[in-house]
Amino acid sequence: MANSANKLEEIKHIYSAHWKELCGFIRSRFGSPPEAEDIAQAAFLKFADQEDPTAVENPKAYLYKTARNLVVDYHRSPKNVLATEDQINEQESGQTSDVWQPENVLMSRQEASIVEEAIMSLPERDRAFLLMHRLEDLTYTEIAKRANMSRSGVQKIITQAMHKCLSALQQRTEL
Repeated sequence: MANSANKLEEIKHIYSAHWKELCGFIRSRFGSPPEAEDIAQAAFLKFADQEDPTAVENPKAYLYKTARNLVVDYHRSPKNVLATEDQINEQESGQTSDVWQPENVLMSRQEASIVEEAIMSLPERDRAFLLMHRLEDLTYTEIAKRANMSRSGVQKIITQAMHKCLSALQQRTEL
């Protein structure tokens, strides 16, 4: 049990240390589709699915290489090549894509509601830190200065808040 707790802590640490930078790398290097956050999430899932993620010598390099491979695989897939062509054709003709189908809109709204509920259930300080980081795009250092705290303290609070939101979403979607 202690081993799985160590694994989770290591994954949380690596997530908080590299998430924003990895998304920026993907966005600047590859653009979209797919969305940078989706690729980063998939890279972190591959990292977490390893038997012993703590054995990876350079987690950052692993994540970047995995993200790159995921983007390449995405664009090689015949389905996605056709989807990208369809999106271009839809944009040119003014038609809407499947994203706007009622069931997809409803699913997105439900997921957003779950995340919003999880954020609102956080203690006020944790919620404020998470929103400053994710919505205002402030760094841990900038938030730490505003709150008169250490950077690592802010990072820990935001990581825990994000984990609570992800857990709430996973629990609700598994039902």
